[in-house]
Amino acid sequence: HPRHALRRIVLITLATALTTLVIVAVDYVLELRRDDLPVAPGTEASIGGPLELVDADGAPVTERSFGDRHRLLFFGFTHCPHVCPGTLARLSEVLRLLDGGADAVAVVFITVDPQRDTPARLQSYRAPFDPRIHYLTGTDAQIAAAAAAYGVSYAKVALPDGLLSRIPKTIG
Repeated sequence: HPRHALRRIVLITLATALTTLVIVAVDYVLELRRDDLPVAPGTEASIGGPLELVDADGAPVTERSFGDRHRLLFFGFTHCPHVCPGTLARLSEVLRLLDGGADAVAVVFITVDPQRDTPARLQSYRAPFDPRIHYLTGTDAQIAAAAAAYGVSYAKVALPDGLLSRIPKTIG
């Protein structure tokens, strides 16, 4: 009978909706409780570690150079046409909005292209951005160690001849 079929469809739909609602509600309550629980020792994220790089002035920099400030690290490269300068512009705005609180934060740009991103290149690249941002480079091995310590993966990709000349440059 069509009436029984319609009734069955409505009941199945209601049961599915009710089950979904219960699952969402339980998940929400569990998530609220999770936020109140302390992080158990030994379960913290294992991100970070030693850094041995140089800044845009050629001075050595380690993880201790930033003291006890919170670190906001960004891995990129100066020949990046859009994402890197856009991110640095956003980070500059974050520092501006933090006002006096920006002293508690170290914003750090670490290049993944140390062959081209020399200290001199980093000096010219940083001009349009907030002067409180730190720009770091180093040897291939130093960059690889920093990236590994922070769980960052990167790869150098060979592009077809002429492709770069067709991509508009945003910065420098």
